[in-house]
Amino acid sequence: MNKKVKILEYLIANFNDGRRKGFYCLAVNLICFPDLEKSMKRIVTEIDKSGMDKIKKIKCIIELFESIAEKKKIELKLRKQ
Repeated sequence: MNKKVKILEYLIANFNDGRRKGFYCLAVNLICFPDLEKSMKRIVTEIDKSGMDKIKKIKCIIELFESIAEKKKIELKLRKQ
């Protein structure tokens, strides 16, 4: 659980455009840790080190998490009542 918290803190600190906290919280909670760990390695080594601007990096991260969720049949959307 502490590892997931650290991942969430990293995402919010480095890739938050003011609208992504909820998405990151949901993704970190619903995606299993091994998949989350693999995606974080990719984020740290490829996406964060790339020369892209912050908005493009955020889009890549969202696409990465959504592709993992789609494979696992997880819906990364909040359901408000």
